[in-house]
Amino acid sequence: MELNAIISSCKNKSLKDQKLLYEYTYQELFHVSLRYTNCGHDAEEVFNLDMLKIFRHIIEDQSEIKIIWVLHQYYTPYSNRSI
Repeated sequence: MELNAIISSCKNKSLKDQKLLYEYTYQELFHVSLRYTNCGHDAEEVFNLDMLKIFRHIIEDQSEIKIIWVLHQYYTPYSNRSI
């Protein structure tokens, strides 16, 4: 499944696609959190809070362009991979 399609499904509160997005972004974004916290437990907490903000933003915002742009910044080399 393509990233844009997953984000669109998340907008409709699809838990299955929220889980897909979480798993898709976990490896890269967790490492960003880890760089800032230097502690695995704290990094996981920061990552989870950030994902909640992302999901809230996707559901509340009428435009998905911002979140897609942010995620593509992290996943440019991986943007063609399917889930």
